[in-house]
Amino acid sequence: MARTPARRARTPETEPVEIRLIARDGITQHLAAQIAAAIPGCTTRYYPSRKTPGHTIAYLRAELPTPPAINP
Repeated sequence: MARTPARRARTPETEPVEIRLIARDGITQHLAAQIAAAIPGCTTRYYPSRKTPGHTIAYLRAELPTPPAINP
């Protein structure tokens, strides 16, 4: 039997957002920190790039409010 992925319960007023940022080591941390500071409840994780030495990948996740114009 095939497994089904777990569904996360979310409120209709929010939308999950994920940003992936790839740049040189110092630039990635600096830009990701500025973006995370502007978004409340944003979590950030950093990983070294396996393909390009000297580069870092930052993953930012947050739940943003859905604008009323596109709220179903």
